[in-house]
Amino acid sequence: MSFNLAGLPLELIFEILRLGATPALAVDCNNRILEEDIYSCARALALVCSNVRQVVMPHLLHTVVLNSDRSLNLFLRTLKIQISWARQGSRLRLNYTELVRHIWSSACYEPLLLQHNWAYPSYDLLWNIFRNSQTIGFNFAAIHLLYEVITATPYNTTFNDWTCSRVTFAGYIPRWNAITSNSRGMEFLQQITHLTVWAPHHDIASPQPEGVIPNWFYKLPFQFIPRLQKLSFTLVGPQDAPTTPVLIYTLPSSDNGTPADTFQTWARSSDPLSWGQVFHLNVPYRVDVNVDMDARDLAYKWEMAYYLGQNDVWSPSATQQLRQQ
Repeated sequence: MSFNLAGLPLELIFEILRLGATPALAVDCNNRILEEDIYSCARALALVCSNVRQVVMPHLLHTVVLNSDRSLNLFLRTLKIQISWARQGSRLRLNYTELVRHIWSSACYEPLLLQHNWAYPSYDLLWNIFRNSQTIGFNFAAIHLLYEVITATPYNTTFNDWTCSRVTFAGYIPRWNAITSNSRGMEFLQQITHLTVWAPHHDIASPQPEGVIPNWFYKLPFQFIPRLQKLSFTLVGPQDAPTTPVLIYTLPSSDNGTPADTFQTWARSSDPLSWGQVFHLNVPYRVDVNVDMDARDLAYKWEMAYYLGQNDVWSPSATQQLRQQ
């Protein structure tokens, strides 16, 4: 039975399309996500006609999750097509820089030593999208993408108009050398005011202290993040717990010290939790990720947590949730 959508008031049509294009993630009784293809409905709507596509695409592109090398390369190809359409004045053209508000990458592997240049993708098209997003996020397995975007971009491009100051990192092994080993990486770190790190375990390469503060916390490159005001990071918790504890530190406006001094002093205190707020991330606590399937499953949980906005603990709604815990 058909339904005359066009016969409805325009405002109602827009609201129906918004609801249809906004992914509704199916979950089971344990709050585990069942549906991986979160964009299927929005893509189907975008194929109806060009007018529906214009309404739907801003909702589809609001939060972009690139969960593999393949999806990353397809996204880059789409950006190239958009450049061509913009030059032709096509009605299919879209301004991705304005529409993408949050972007996450789960994997981006370094090229092989003998890989031909023609097979190596160029990531410079992502510079403006990263620059203008509200938040950007990376699994540590995708840290190479961040390195490529901020270093491969022509050096006449500066961070003067970079507006994205909220960054999320997640994964099994926190890695910072790709960013801290070059001047462009340090320029990027200087833009960060809100930092989230999801790595709920100790660094196995270092001694594992008692308590809930992970030992990798003290290796965060605080000295290169002078504007840091808010820090959110996972704590060490009980194995197989249904949620992962996250501690949120906020630098007082009256504090005259550096983020490194203040945050590390709080973390080393006898009661590090008393200096911040604890938020329970809707991700089961898992430490044993030696099995590939376990590692992939955990990576999927991080990208979905980002997609659901659980990295944005600074928003008013998240603050209200913290007060209720």
